[in-house]
Amino acid sequence: MAIEGNVVESRQVAAGIPQRSLVTLILFTIYTSGFLNWVEERVCGIEGLIFVENVGLMATGSDVSQVGRKLESCPSEIIDWRE
Repeated sequence: MAIEGNVVESRQVAAGIPQRSLVTLILFTIYTSGFLNWVEERVCGIEGLIFVENVGLMATGSDVSQVGRKLESCPSEIIDWRE
């Protein structure tokens, strides 16, 4: 690293964010919002919900089998998003 022409050796720094801190929740929400938009755009009738540190998917339909088919299509979309 160089600051104003002075070279300083790099050092390892142990850092992290404590679980359940406000920063963790904000980062989780930012990260998962893209994921939820991805799934909502690809599976009609699916709505993504964020609950503190969890993600939920809600489906609407005219009967149970239709809702089930929509929810069953979500895992393949999630895998596509991850890749």
